[in-house]
Amino acid sequence: MLHHSRSTGLEMNGSPTITGNMHDGNDDDALHVQTTNTGINVKGGTYAPGRPLPMKMRQQIIEYHGSGMKVGAISERLRISHSCVCKILAR
Repeated sequence: MLHHSRSTGLEMNGSPTITGNMHDGNDDDALHVQTTNTGINVKGGTYAPGRPLPMKMRQQIIEYHGSGMKVGAISERLRISHSCVCKILAR
């Protein structure tokens, strides 16, 4: 049996990742599509579109802001967008 490994991924932009083995037979399970919905933002942090920010990060935003840190500094420290910090503080 001929086996060729196949792995194509575009995880950085949240596109589907295709993994699996191609066989010379009729194997329906030979190709698996795995979707990853994470990416890297411009600050270098990871994000998952449509998913809420973890509670730990939300608490850190509030603590930093309460201690007088500016929104931009919070954004840089936690590697999340300025708008995300603003949305959390507005609630």
